[in-house]
Amino acid sequence: MPSATPTQRTTVIVGKESTGKSELAAALTGRSPVSTNIQGSTIACETYQTRDDAFIDTPGILFRSDTTTTRTALAQLQAHDRILLVVKATHIDDDLADLLPLVAGKQGLVVVTFWDKVLPSDFTQQVLGRWEQTSQVRFIPVDARHLSQSQRQQILEALQTPVPFPQQWHPIPAGWRIEPAPTWLEHPRWGGLLAILLLLLPAVIAVWVANGVAGILDPPIQSGLAPLVNFLSQAPSLLEAILIGRYGLVTMGPLLFVWAVPTVILYALFLGAYKASGTRACSSCSRQTCMSAIAFGSACSYQLGATMGVFSAANLPGLVVPYLGYLTLTTLIYTRLIAPKAARSPHNTLTIERRTFLEMPRWSAIWRETQGTLSQFFTNAIPIFLAIAIVASVLDWFGLITALAGWISPLMGLFGLPPEAALPVILASIRKDGLLLFAEPDTLAVLTPLQILTGVYLAGVLLPCLVTALTIAREQSVRFAVGLMARQAIAAIVFSMLLAWGGAVFVAFT
Repeated sequence: MPSATPTQRTTVIVGKESTGKSELAAALTGRSPVSTNIQGSTIACETYQTRDDAFIDTPGILFRSDTTTTRTALAQLQAHDRILLVVKATHIDDDLADLLPLVAGKQGLVVVTFWDKVLPSDFTQQVLGRWEQTSQVRFIPVDARHLSQSQRQQILEALQTPVPFPQQWHPIPAGWRIEPAPTWLEHPRWGGLLAILLLLLPAVIAVWVANGVAGILDPPIQSGLAPLVNFLSQAPSLLEAILIGRYGLVTMGPLLFVWAVPTVILYALFLGAYKASGTRACSSCSRQTCMSAIAFGSACSYQLGATMGVFSAANLPGLVVPYLGYLTLTTLIYTRLIAPKAARSPHNTLTIERRTFLEMPRWSAIWRETQGTLSQFFTNAIPIFLAIAIVASVLDWFGLITALAGWISPLMGLFGLPPEAALPVILASIRKDGLLLFAEPDTLAVLTPLQILTGVYLAGVLLPCLVTALTIAREQSVRFAVGLMARQAIAAIVFSMLLAWGGAVFVAFT
């Protein structure tokens, strides 16, 4: 995590989920976030820094659904005394009752977001004024999406001389509560179908558009690289293999930058728009069950981007629909099977936080949400993929891939896959970027659409990536992580065989 300079003031932003904390931090600093982890924890935070201030945007607090995350985050934040407490004007009584005890004794102020949802009146201003008088803490009402310069200045000045939050203070209730208007997503008959469509639409459009762009760019790029390939063919054999072999950097480069990168950029923009609109996911009532579901269904933030890159390179963008459908279905089945008895009880109803207000996303907010994904992709995923290509090239030059394919060939046959699928499956089990090796031209040439679907699914769910496994082991225990991987591998093998042989039967009868 980037440490604050000695002259910087570090402020921790605390609030419930969907209160506009990220919008507020971005408006106060005019900066994009740096994604970080709190030391000693797996809780993700984002830091917004200026020359004078560092704002740590903590995860939204979920009292009823994810108490483990909440307690861990708050425990780590004890090292900082300056707090910017964010509460929602629409549910201000509940937020203050829940959050004030957590920051008692700390120093800071309260920013009341979503003030534009409250009917402005003398009464509402008097409520905040009365609270300021009785607590001596500043209450600043704002619309975080449209923070004015004067409001920004008020907040920054108040943070220069923060006031302690009272140890024992129970504000007189404001008495209002405002719920968001029902949306089409809550329609009793077709709301669920619309939600599924919105879930699948970004992936389908991203693959379709990126596939069209790559189809235009790929031929001239391949032609332009032809002289370079001819020149490099004179290099020593090992260097030739690393550069222009089956898995060489020049061979795989166009695949990565022409096919995968446009897909990832478009998908990141869609996700940024969704996040900026106020949509969010709910938290699981069982942390270990939730970890298992994430490890199975999406073990790596780059997994879906790499998967769609393979489908694009194969000119089969439509495969994203059955892939997401089967992945969702099997993840739900797997989660149901491994969930503890208490979690499966009908008396244990999943409780989520209140409904959130949906907003028309602004480009600045979309770009801020997108930047983090793209930054990690270009600085983390691409270098690792290139390293995988180098390793694969060296193994291929030594003949180890051929030998390995021979050893694993009978196992690949269980899933109706040829030996060429062995390497992508193995490397993707270590790091999900390895899925892109399915898009290697010689590999694609021998795979049918069903085999591409099966191979990508198997490689994606067989094991969580190494980083995910180590993170789970550090947070829970090595024993739990090993058990999780064993259960996941068994389930992945069974589901992949069902997909391969069930798909073959379906194809035969259609």
